[in-house]
Amino acid sequence: MKKMSTVLRLLSLLLLPLPSVAQGLQVVSSIPEPGNAGVALEDTVIFEFNQILNLNTSSWNTAVVFPRSALSIQSAEACVAPDRCIAGDEPRFIRYVVTHNADVDYTWIYFFARSSDGHVLSEPYVLTYTTAATISPHRVSGVLSSGTPASLHAGNRSLLRHLARSMQDNGLGVPVFAADSMKAAKAFPSSHALQGEGAHTRVLLLDDFWLDERFWDIRYATATLSDSGPFEIRHVRDGTYWPLAVRYTDASSTEIEALGFYDANADGEPDPITVSGGHVSGVDLTLVPFTLSDARTHVDEAYTEAAAVVDDPSLYIIYSISGARPSGEAYTWGYRFLSGTTGEMVTVVIDPLGPTIDTTQLLSLIEEGMSPIPGDFIDSRTALEIYKTHGGADFLAPFRPNNLTTTIQGGNFRSRTKDHKDRVFWWIDVVARTGSRTEALTQRIDMTTGEVLVDTDDSPTAIQPSEQPQIHQLGRSYPNPFTTHTTIPFVLNRAAPVRLEVFDLLGRRIDVLIDQVLPPGSHEATWHALDQPAGLYYYRLSVDQEPALNRPMIRR
Repeated sequence: MKKMSTVLRLLSLLLLPLPSVAQGLQVVSSIPEPGNAGVALEDTVIFEFNQILNLNTSSWNTAVVFPRSALSIQSAEACVAPDRCIAGDEPRFIRYVVTHNADVDYTWIYFFARSSDGHVLSEPYVLTYTTAATISPHRVSGVLSSGTPASLHAGNRSLLRHLARSMQDNGLGVPVFAADSMKAAKAFPSSHALQGEGAHTRVLLLDDFWLDERFWDIRYATATLSDSGPFEIRHVRDGTYWPLAVRYTDASSTEIEALGFYDANADGEPDPITVSGGHVSGVDLTLVPFTLSDARTHVDEAYTEAAAVVDDPSLYIIYSISGARPSGEAYTWGYRFLSGTTGEMVTVVIDPLGPTIDTTQLLSLIEEGMSPIPGDFIDSRTALEIYKTHGGADFLAPFRPNNLTTTIQGGNFRSRTKDHKDRVFWWIDVVARTGSRTEALTQRIDMTTGEVLVDTDDSPTAIQPSEQPQIHQLGRSYPNPFTTHTTIPFVLNRAAPVRLEVFDLLGRRIDVLIDQVLPPGSHEATWHALDQPAGLYYYRLSVDQEPALNRPMIRR
């Protein structure tokens, strides 16, 4: 009887009329169907698309399922028919062979795919079914809206920060202001092909909600491509649930750009909902986006925080910490102050969820004779516009944003100039890397006048190109940020003398990790920083006569 039932289900998929391609790429049906009950413990889950799928990337296998711990996936295949998976043909079906648990409700979300013609999935497909004998008819509905971090009081910000960490602990992604792309690539090996498109929002119903809980039990879910508008979660059984909303930057689902929770009484704490014998509506969720900002945006807040810790603070250094862009914006900024009366130092770090204070004594990072930053300094956004008008626009044009590493620092960096030691300037460094070359454009821009400062030994445009094919690659250290140690990966295409060094924010050498001839291939070096203060550091790889490669890292 079960075999006959399966045959009939397969025939029903094959006999359905094909929707028009003009509708865009869609999932048009599935096995099981949404709302099915009594699904077998050993079964297949099949999604049918209305167009031929592109199998050249990992975008065809993006389905997620909740609860994840209650299901085992034996295989995932692209098929030309529900029962025929042949390599080289034109697939319109994705088939998963799975093992379910008994008496469990399952929710699958197919949120991204690409057709052979380049169309992407026009809307997520949500499939909810159960292995129990019956399925609930109840729905939970509400409206998604977008808020602003500035509208949150300190309690909300703190809770969202803890929530973001819990998302990371549960393998649900990291906030964009704390994301490390190499670490993400290690955790999600197929994510690179999905970066940059497929942004979507998931609404989750949790069985329980504890910020310190290592593993959450996500019972039900839905998804939408938008960050605002109505949502509905179907087939929710009676019980108590905590609703959360998560906005991902793209289909890799590794970086989170907004978070929200249900707060019915507006007290800054997550509130539960109770489903009892009927539908629940009005479950409105506000997504708080993690936004980019320029350096000046947070100066007043940074001064206020610093003044609460030290007397008479003066601002000496501003630096981008995470997410710096050629627009002059970043997700996280650091502001380093020095007390004019006691000589104490305090660093204020501000990300989209507010400030944190570091009172570690880093007086060695303030150079002797260093001048404070003037109050009327030009902001980082304006500095990058100046950068672009002095060769930056032409330099940036050939490269995709993912190939660029931007560093923005402001201060009287006396060790970084020979001819302008009395000037307070923006130090802007953009490094572009592709598979064949590495190029950089570094400029000093006066923070008061906007003048581009050129030393006599600089090239006219301060461009430092690598015209020869790149023979080595320097990876991002991981973890980054780190607390005790971090690992630095690099690749050599030939045997060569190698020197791997660590520098502080002012360009002073802190450590030499490698200074020897190494064979070709992949290598790693670990920097143990227990005796170093928290702050921003750089590591530099020099290989024979090739241009040196630099990357930032942060010790907390």
